[in-house]
Amino acid sequence: ISPVAAAAAAGVGLTAAAAVTWSHNEARPPLSDSRFVVQDSLIPFAGQGLFAASPVREGEYLFEYAGERLSEEEYFERYRSGEGRYVAVVDTLALLGEPIYTDAADPARSGIARWMNSLPEGECNVRKRKQRFGGQRGRMFFYAARPIEPGEELTFDYGAAYWDAVSAQAAEVEPEEPAADARRLEGTTSANSGQ
Repeated sequence: ISPVAAAAAAGVGLTAAAAVTWSHNEARPPLSDSRFVVQDSLIPFAGQGLFAASPVREGEYLFEYAGERLSEEEYFERYRSGEGRYVAVVDTLALLGEPIYTDAADPARSGIARWMNSLPEGECNVRKRKQRFGGQRGRMFFYAARPIEPGEELTFDYGAAYWDAVSAQAAEVEPEEPAADARRLEGTTSANSGQ
């Protein structure tokens, strides 16, 4: 393929991607926070989660992932090892600028989306749309993927990149000495067996 044809194909691809992403602009107001409640998650080891307090229609715009917006440089200054557990990133094509990070770690500076937990894509009742172009560039919006009943936990797929980062962080944590683990285990066994 000639360089001219490759450039033309790239331009068509960029135009198509821009058209799709611009369709992700959101002008409607989000649902009221009173339509949701934060309580213990039904997902094992997930902590708290976000639940519907009233019925939600399929396709309804729920809310935006709100928080402090950071540049890539600001993100890595704050989270040197990339450990921002409440950070969402909206990546862009390199020619359009660097990724935009939204840090929702501080509940006072964020919204209720920070309380949603993750399930695999086919099991989620919420879908996300990331805005990569235009005036709303860097924002992430959430919609009901199907009707949601009161009492249902809202979940979306965080994506493989999130879980890869979490796994990498866990691998970086140095385990205690095996002997210390064995002593602790032995002490527990002795105490439980009445010895």
